[in-house]
Amino acid sequence: MQTAVTITPRRERWAHAGTPLDVAELYLGGIPRGAVLVLCAEDQCDGDDAVVLNALAEHGYEGLAATPHGDVSADALVAAAASLSGRLAARGWEAAQIGVLAFRIPVASAMRLSAATGAGALVTVSPVGLTADARGELDAALPPLVSATRSPWLVLSGEEDPAAPASALTDLSTLLAARGPRHSQVVRYPGVGADLYLRSTEPLELAASFDHRQRIIEWFNAQVEPRPTPLAVAWRERRGASSSHGPLPAAPIHHADAHDPREEGAD
Repeated sequence: MQTAVTITPRRERWAHAGTPLDVAELYLGGIPRGAVLVLCAEDQCDGDDAVVLNALAEHGYEGLAATPHGDVSADALVAAAASLSGRLAARGWEAAQIGVLAFRIPVASAMRLSAATGAGALVTVSPVGLTADARGELDAALPPLVSATRSPWLVLSGEEDPAAPASALTDLSTLLAARGPRHSQVVRYPGVGADLYLRSTEPLELAASFDHRQRIIEWFNAQVEPRPTPLAVAWRERRGASSSHGPLPAAPIHHADAHDPREEGAD
């Protein structure tokens, strides 16, 4: 049996405008497929952030994970996350090449973060803040934020999650389909709660855990723009030079002649 090889992220305690966060960074050599900014929930302790980062690295994504401490306001979380995305930009990643993966984040914060960063893809797992009261209706403050969402958005939630009642998720899905500027999808897992992303041996939870990880990777692969290879960059620069100095000379084309011996078989 082969032993899985994992990478130990570099860790630091970091604060942005008084918002304390534990930050784990995992960067790859070569030419990574993309980059991901992960916002973990407080219950993702004991190295769960490293598990998420390594799972992404298996598919070619480098990135960083931030876990808040204590009560953090929605505005402070968005500001801190947007600031952290600057670290990925400093590594040469453009907004379209960055995905955002957020666990237990308020829906309004996810929308604002998408608007602020223009990330290539957004995934929220077990989001909160869908309703404003106990009636289970979609918060009236959310519809005005939909048009500002700039990222293709995947929402993953458990059927038994009290923070995500079925009526509110249905209303959100309808709202995104009608007014969202980018593609979106809402997925609801039967028989599981808000902790569907945590490790478990229960059959339904295990199935949801496996499926949600697969969906995250497939969403990023489909929506995050890959970084061009050095050869692609060289070709782009060459094309740019041709547009400023005239067209490049055309490669010669060989036209076969009916009497060309090369086109006839050997006698």
